[in-house]
Amino acid sequence: MSSGEANRTWSSIRWAVIAVLAVGLLVVYFTPFGGGAPQSEEDLLARLRERATGLWEARVKSDWDKTYEYHFPPKADEKEERMSRTSWLQGKGSIVYHKFEVEDVHLTSENEAEVTVSYQWEMVNPIIQTKLKGRVIEEANHVTHPWRFRQGDWYREVQSLADRIQNSKRRAASHVQGGNLGGGEEKPR
Repeated sequence: MSSGEANRTWSSIRWAVIAVLAVGLLVVYFTPFGGGAPQSEEDLLARLRERATGLWEARVKSDWDKTYEYHFPPKADEKEERMSRTSWLQGKGSIVYHKFEVEDVHLTSENEAEVTVSYQWEMVNPIIQTKLKGRVIEEANHVTHPWRFRQGDWYREVQSLADRIQNSKRRAASHVQGGNLGGGEEKPR
């Protein structure tokens, strides 16, 4: 092979590599964040049910470290404020969950949804158990929790106690207006 033929061969290889890289960059640039085509409503709801079930399975196992991952997506950047894992874990452990059923999942907007769940729970704080004179397993039926689609997946919204009380009052008022006086109010977590 002559040097002229070798130069043409290397030139062809270089152009082929450049073309492949250019096509790859175009695919990456024009692919929506999260990859692939937008998900159907059916796919979004199936993933939401899967995530909600995973959260409740972790709660029943008292795996509080895992429950953190269902509430907080990875930080997008260092400036993003959110509860630290350590702070999250400090508030857990005084309630034990025994069983659950994810009853309903539905979208409320493009990236927001509600999950309705019923579960059994028990306060395991010794001081409270003494006041209650032993173990008391409570039922929480048809409780609705907000979820939001962020960074390519579903995360349960963290609600402050004030938010939960306000939402319970709103639900109770709507049940009274609708003729349903019972159920639906959330027990503490």
